[in-house]
Amino acid sequence: MSKPDKIWISGSRLSDLCKSMGYRMLPIADRHVKALETLVYHNQQQTHLDPFDRIMIAQAKADGMKFITHDSKIPFYEESCIMAV
Repeated sequence: MSKPDKIWISGSRLSDLCKSMGYRMLPIADRHVKALETLVYHNQQQTHLDPFDRIMIAQAKADGMKFITHDSKIPFYEESCIMAV
C-alpha cells in the first residue's frame, strides 16, 4: 500500500479552514516564553531546535493543553502535555 501524496495549502487557506472549524489562534504570551526555559530535550543522538515546535509545546504546557503530534522528535521532550499519535 503506497502513501498518499502530501497536499500543500497556503497559510491563508489553513487559517481560514481552522477558523471555519472552530479553532482559534493562540497569542504568544510571557508565560509561554518563560515555559520555553523549562523544556528539556532528552535525546543525546539528535537535537531538536525547531522554534515553532518549541513555542507550541511551551504554550500547551503553560496553558494546560495537549500538543498532539506525529513528529517522532517531539516525544523526547517528555512533557505530559505531549500526545504522540
